[in-house]
Amino acid sequence: MIFGTPLPLKDQYNGKITLEDASEGIALAIDNAKLLLKDARVLFANQSYPRAIALSILAIEEAGKVYMIKNLLLSTQRIHSLWKELRNHKSKNFHWVFPMLKRMGITDAEVILSFTNKSSDSAVFLDQLKQICFYTEAVKVNGKCNWWHPSVITDRTTAEVYLDIANEVVFDDGILWTVEALAVFKSFASSEDGEVLYSNMLGYYQALFNGGHIGEDRFKRIYANLISLNTKDGI
Repeated sequence: MIFGTPLPLKDQYNGKITLEDASEGIALAIDNAKLLLKDARVLFANQSYPRAIALSILAIEEAGKVYMIKNLLLSTQRIHSLWKELRNHKSKNFHWVFPMLKRMGITDAEVILSFTNKSSDSAVFLDQLKQICFYTEAVKVNGKCNWWHPSVITDRTTAEVYLDIANEVVFDDGILWTVEALAVFKSFASSEDGEVLYSNMLGYYQALFNGGHIGEDRFKRIYANLISLNTKDGI
């Protein structure tokens, strides 16, 4: 018997994308992230805490595709490597630590950057947490083999923390990424070495707000944060 590749994976696309492609991909990624989070809540309600944590992390990863798709929209080089990163779990989940740092009251820009850049081990940690919530594993304890089972995770509070973090990551953007909104993004952003850089962050969010792509409350919070950071930097 010969098994073929499942249809969605048979011919993976690895080329450039249009504004329309990006808008559709982002909308689908956000919708699926919300569905994963909905399933995580069902598992949490049924006290299946390891699986609730794992699906919360999957929701974070799916929401992380928004950044990656926007990066693809900008890029004229490294297209294949960016597609590879989009399909890699760890490269999409580094931003999960923003809500965690906010909960801890950490506001220092350098400290935040050290935890949230792609080379930070925060992304590795989250991926490993997802793995131990799904699978058994043999670990070394005092030099001997000790088997790990996901059912060891019985802490409701821990599961609730990751549900809340996922909820904030999935719903916090508050921007409707239409073709028009992405056109604004392209006019203010560029891609350098796989990173998105902005020429004028304040102007960028102002343009999104003026175009009706972001709500007033969300805009005011972002604007206040940016003003605060610029003031600290002496700008």
